[in-house]
Amino acid sequence: MYIKLDNLGYEGIAEEMVSTLLKCTDIEAFVEYKRCAVCEDGVFLGYGCFSENYLSGGVEEITIGKILEMNMLPYSIHYDELIDAVYDMCHIDITDYINRILYLDSITYNEDRHFNNIILLEKDGKYTVGPIFDNGAACLSDEVSYPMDVSIEENLSRVMAKPFQIRFEEQIRFGKRILIDTDKFVKMADKKLPESRRAFDVIMRRLEKMRGIAWEEA
Repeated sequence: MYIKLDNLGYEGIAEEMVSTLLKCTDIEAFVEYKRCAVCEDGVFLGYGCFSENYLSGGVEEITIGKILEMNMLPYSIHYDELIDAVYDMCHIDITDYINRILYLDSITYNEDRHFNNIILLEKDGKYTVGPIFDNGAACLSDEVSYPMDVSIEENLSRVMAKPFQIRFEEQIRFGKRILIDTDKFVKMADKKLPESRRAFDVIMRRLEKMRGIAWEEA
C-alpha cells in the first residue's frame, strides 16, 4: 500500500475525484486512490490518500524519465521524438497511451504530468504500458497557487500543462478519444466538502470544453 499526505492543499480529494472519473471511462489501467486520514504512531498528521501496490509477479516499472536519461535525451523532448525513442528502446508503441493521458489531463487540469509519473512495466524483457497514476495536482488542488477565494475561471487561466506544452489543448494529438459516462460520474462523485465541490466543478467545466476533442459520451 502507498500513502500520500496532502502537501499544498487537497491532493487526496483530487486523486479520489479523478479515480471516480476514471471508473466512468473506457480506460482500464489506472491506480485507484481513496482519501484517508494519515496517522503515525497514533499521531494525526493530516489528510491524504492511499492506493494499492500495482506491481506483482516479478513485474518492474521504468519511468519515461528514466528512458530519456538512459538515452541521454532532454526532458524538453518533442512528442514525436518521445514516441520514437521509446519504440527504439522498448519496442512498444505508446502513442495511444500518451494521447489518452494527455486527454485526461486536459479534462482534470493536472499540472504535474512530468515524465517520472508516466511509466512502462517490464517483465522478462517485454514491455507494456503502465497504469495511469499520480493525479494529485489536478482539479486546482494546490491551494497555495490557486486559493479557494479566487474564482475557478481565474485559477484555471493560470494553470500550465506538462510535459510538452504549457497549454493543455496544444498538447493534444487527435486519436482515440476517451469514452465517459458523465451521468455515472455525476452520481458517483463525492461533493460533500467545499474542496470536493471545486474539484468536481473543474472537471465538469473541462468536460464541457473538451467534448468531441478529448472525450465523447459512452
